[in-house]
Amino acid sequence: MPAAQAPASAITVASQPAVRPAPEPVLLTEAEAADAMRVSLSIVDRLIRNGELPVVRFEQRIVRVRTVDLHAFAERRLVEAGDGAESQKN
Repeated sequence: MPAAQAPASAITVASQPAVRPAPEPVLLTEAEAADAMRVSLSIVDRLIRNGELPVVRFEQRIVRVRTVDLHAFAERRLVEAGDGAESQKN
C-alpha cells in the first residue's frame, strides 16, 4: 500500500529574510575607538598626539577615527605568536 502523504500546505517552510549584521560605522569618536580597542581614552589620545593613529579633524575639538585606520593600526601592532616583545623594540 502506498504511504499517505501530507497535504502540500503542511510541508511549507516559512522563508525568512537573511539576517545581516549592522554595518560597521565609518567614523568613531575617540571614546568609541577606545572601546573598540579595549583601552583607555588617554591611550587613544596619546596615539593621536604622537601621530600613530590618524584622525579626521572637523574642528579643533571634533575628532573622529576612521575604522579603516583603526584596523590598520592594529595590523601594524600585530605580534605573531612566539615573536615576543623583543621584536617590537627594533
